[in-house]
Amino acid sequence: MSYFLPNISVIIPIYNYEKDLPELVNCLESQTYPRDKVEYFLVDNNSNDATFATINNLSKTSSIVIHSLRENQIQSSYAARNMGVRHTTTSILIFTDADCRPQPQWLEKITIPFEKENVVIVAGEVTANPGKTLLERYA
Repeated sequence: MSYFLPNISVIIPIYNYEKDLPELVNCLESQTYPRDKVEYFLVDNNSNDATFATINNLSKTSSIVIHSLRENQIQSSYAARNMGVRHTTTSILIFTDADCRPQPQWLEKITIPFEKENVVIVAGEVTANPGKTLLERYA
């Protein structure tokens, strides 16, 4: 692990994803980055299922710091991300989506370039899960 360990905020917009949230939170709990240096903002974007209640329940039982937020004025992942940004206190903001499954060293690796003062943005590799249908395999 790098010796550069800044405090970071992870912002995740979520829409109608209640059933898959536990799997996402498991991936976040598996991160190798020190837990006392990261806070997670799970932002419900006006879902019409039990997403917000599920986020609240997971925030109470999870081993990581989860802030449950709701953006219900504007139906947009951008609006949900902006809601998360307004609540952060760190200078490094990391974004992912609810259907992503971050690998355990994701946060550790994505923060390393920020050791250099001239680095202001970093993007990680995105690999898709194997598709089940012909269209999914080639999309």
